[in-house]
Amino acid sequence: MWVSSEIRSRLDHGGKDKFSGGKFREGWDAIVRIVIAGFLAKQATARHEPLLLEARNAFTNTKAEWDNEKGELVREREALKEELNKAKEMAIEAKEMAVEAEQRTEVV
Repeated sequence: MWVSSEIRSRLDHGGKDKFSGGKFREGWDAIVRIVIAGFLAKQATARHEPLLLEARNAFTNTKAEWDNEKGELVREREALKEELNKAKEMAIEAKEMAVEAEQRTEVV
């Protein structure tokens, strides 16, 4: 990582100080990397937050549109069921009328 190598070179002071190696150095490198990773994550979040909000809004809008379309489809289905029931009733009435007409012709 380019940041850690830059910081490492600043900490080394040419490799002459007593803390330039060993366990202390590894621990310090780990701490610096954690801090830098946190800072970079915070920057990335701040940079991408508008995109995340836009994506969340797009998802919410899409879901709302889908719910609206689903509602419209449900209403259309109910309307078609009503029309089908009316058509069935009309067919039953027509059949009854045909039976009555047939009975009348037999009587005459």
